[in-house]
Amino acid sequence: MDHTYRLSFRTGDVRFEVESTDLAWLEKKEKEYLERITSTPPPAPRSLGDVSQMLPQNLTINEFFKKYVKPNNISSRSDIVVFFVYFLQKVLKRDALKTADVAQCFADVSYPNYSKLNVTDILHQAKRKGLLNNVNNLWSLTITGEDFVLNVVTGEGK
Repeated sequence: MDHTYRLSFRTGDVRFEVESTDLAWLEKKEKEYLERITSTPPPAPRSLGDVSQMLPQNLTINEFFKKYVKPNNISSRSDIVVFFVYFLQKVLKRDALKTADVAQCFADVSYPNYSKLNVTDILHQAKRKGLLNNVNNLWSLTITGEDFVLNVVTGEGK
């Protein structure tokens, strides 16, 4: 009766398992797979800074809106303001964001009835979702808000 040989190997996220009745073939595959694993460097972990750098620094608010908000069917105004705050902070490198800065983004992208929007209320809705912070009437992203935008930008969310 033939014996079945099984080899299982795991290191970090890399794993392989080989099974055969031919011991020589199994040893050959073990050597081949181990060489592949040790010769290929592991992928660098993605950091938030790396993703922010993939956005062109000369990107306009209209281009940003058309590329990331519209195609991903982001229709909630509170979600849209998170994208606007992200754009202002990460692309334009602005720190202190006032409500008027975000309201101007709605005007710049020609959002329907932008002049009638209560932007303060919309920003507070995003704050209640945990996506924005408001300190001394200045708006900024939370880590959760940044993750929300980056997941959409990289195609991992929504």
